Amino acid sequence: MNIRKIFYIIVTISLTLLLPPKVFAECIVGDRNSCFVDLNKDKEIKILFIGDSFIKGVGDINNTGGYVSRLKKDFKANFKKVNVVKIARPGRTTKEVFTYIKQNIYKNKNILSKIHDTDAIILDVGRNDYWGKQSPLYSITVLKRLVKFLKQNCGSKRKPFVTASTLIHVANSKPAQLNFVKQFNYELLKNPLITGEILQHTFPTTILGDDGLHPTPLGYTYIYKQVKEQMFTSLYNIMKLKEK
Repeated sequence: MNIRKIFYIIVTISLTLLLPPKVFAECIVGDRNSCFVDLNKDKEIKILFIGDSFIKGVGDINNTGGYVSRLKKDFKANFKKVNVVKIARPGRTTKEVFTYIKQNIYKNKNILSKIHDTDAIILDVGRNDYWGKQSPLYSITVLKRLVKFLKQNCGSKRKPFVTASTLIHVANSKPAQLNFVKQFNYELLKNPLITGEILQHTFPTTILGDDGLHPTPLGYTYIYKQVKEQMFTSLYNIMKLKEK
């Protein structure tokens, strides 16, 4: 073996030892540069969406279940070890969603099974808080409490990655309502504990139906495609960092 080959071997070994553990994360979905991580090591990646009417799919007249059900169908067809589940409470504020989960997590086996052993939880709440006379700051405070509660009650030593979605700007809304949404998004994006990785505030309001609040079927398809793209970028890599 010549000196040049020996040099290359030494350099390769040295660089390998310097690389962070995330580079060697065992991926179930994706490649080594962008993948979901099985944080709790149960051989399945479970992603839970919690929210209001957007998670339920209100306005999706084809009864296909909104953007989350589209994601579930897509992932089930293409990634056998990814399970997408949801908890939807249409018309409820952030506080009411939190209260519902606290009251039912150990009473309702369906709720418990969805929360336990999750690898990632995406919260899509807050759009009803304006009508609940709650301030954006209060909503974010409740959201932080919900994040903490979910991590403490996930049923696994390895805590799930929890993030929250920003809100799409409602169409035909009153100035006060639009200001609420903008302030909610601002406070969410600057908070390190619940930094939004799903950015609905960047979506056009033309995807909304006549009520100016809920998406049309085509709107839900648009959200599904955008959320999938965002999940396959930032969410992948953040979960890899948590795995270390």
